[in-house]
Amino acid sequence: MKNLFQYIGIIVLAVIFTFNVNAQDATEFHGTINYKMSAEGNLSEAEKAQVEGKVNSIYGNGVYKEETTTMMFSQTKIIYKDSLIMIIDQMGQQYAFRMTKEEAESMKAESDAKKDSTEEKPEINFIEETKDIVGHKCKKAEIVDGENVVEVYYDPKYVLEDFMQDDQFEGINGLIMEYIIPFPGKEDASIHVIATTVKKKKRVKAKEFAIPADVKVMSFEELKALMGG
Repeated sequence: MKNLFQYIGIIVLAVIFTFNVNAQDATEFHGTINYKMSAEGNLSEAEKAQVEGKVNSIYGNGVYKEETTTMMFSQTKIIYKDSLIMIIDQMGQQYAFRMTKEEAESMKAESDAKKDSTEEKPEINFIEETKDIVGHKCKKAEIVDGENVVEVYYDPKYVLEDFMQDDQFEGINGLIMEYIIPFPGKEDASIHVIATTVKKKKRVKAKEFAIPADVKVMSFEELKALMGG
C-alpha cells in the first residue's frame, strides 16, 4: 500500500498547479491532442511495457483532462483551477481521489524541503531549429538538469491556461508537441512522447470531463488513511 502511495505522490508532484507567464502574442489552445509514448534504447520487454502506450489530452475552458494508458497501468487526471481528481488503475487495483490546490501545494512544499538547498534549477537552452509535427511548425529547446537533458519541441503560436502548464516544462511558452526524457535509472535509454493528432476546438463539451458513474472518488485525507500514511 505504501509503495502505491509513494507512486501516487510522484504523479501528484508532476501535476502540481503552476502559474507561468504565457507569451503575449500566442493563442490559448482549446481542443484535443493525442500522443504516442514509446521507449527507446537498451531495455527489457518488461521495462518497455511500463511506459509504452498513449496519452490523450483534452483542454477545455477552466478544466484539463489527461488519460495515460500503458500495458501496466492507466491513469486519468482531471485538473481544475482549484483542485484535481485522479483515477489510477494499476494491476487491477483502482483508486480515485480529489486533492485541493492547498493540499497539492503542501505536498510540494514538503518535497522541496527535502531537496538540497544548493541544488541548481534546470537551465533551458533555446535552439535555432524547427520541426514540423502534424502540421505545426515547432521550435526546439533543451532542458538541462545536471547530467540529464530533456529535448523538447513546442509550437509557440499556442499556449495553455496557466494552471494547465506542466511543471517540468516551466519556462517554455508554447504547446508541447514532442519531448524525449531519460528513462529512470537507465543511462542508455529514453522515453519518447510525440503528438500524433491535434484538433483545435472553440468549445469542449462538459461530458468530456465527466467522472464514470462506477468510480468512487475519495478525499485526499481518506486516501492517506487507506494507504497508512
